[in-house]
Amino acid sequence: MARFNEILVPRFNRALQKLTAIKGEAPAPQLSSDIVPVFPFRFGVEFRYLESWATFQVAKAVAAGGAATFGALQLRNPVTSQAMALVELASAANTLADTIQLRINSSNNNVSVDLATTIGLGALGVLDRRGPPQSSLVASFGTPAAGFVNSIVADIAVLAANSYVNFVRAPDTQFLLLPGDALEIMTATANQAVNLALRWKERFLEESERSLGGQGG
Repeated sequence: MARFNEILVPRFNRALQKLTAIKGEAPAPQLSSDIVPVFPFRFGVEFRYLESWATFQVAKAVAAGGAATFGALQLRNPVTSQAMALVELASAANTLADTIQLRINSSNNNVSVDLATTIGLGALGVLDRRGPPQSSLVASFGTPAAGFVNSIVADIAVLAANSYVNFVRAPDTQFLLLPGDALEIMTATANQAVNLALRWKERFLEESERSLGGQGG
């Protein structure tokens, strides 16, 4: 029998159950009849698993590819993934002076193309082994002649030799990747080696989220 104001998003109840080791039914199956709900979880990164977030990381040293090519690392969320991701680190380190671009797809373009070398799921760093062992996203690297089709430059860093930049400077500057989205870090100086890294957390979209904007189904 349905409850009044029954909560149909299970991950918050699961978090309460696992945090407090409650047995039996969900401890908070419905909202109060007044406007009182509060979600003060946010203890730290160790709690993200209880909220159904999984965290992954990849880093690549991309060698110079020749004239008119640019070292790049791409993260793509397949249109069929039914997952969302938040990129919380997007970094580059160089030995020679360089300009680094961060590019994202322009809007609902359903990116389906990866760079030359796809990084195997087993090669992605799993930063919390309590969660799933594999990411729903696809990481790849290479030396393309340009950024991916229908992408825009979201940020630029001009680096001196032997410098480092992280394009995610605060929690509110994380990059959201919905199904069909992609993000790419690449050098803007041709034929130059670069070290690139990405870290992201991901979770499955709730049923109500999948209907927003036609994303994920």
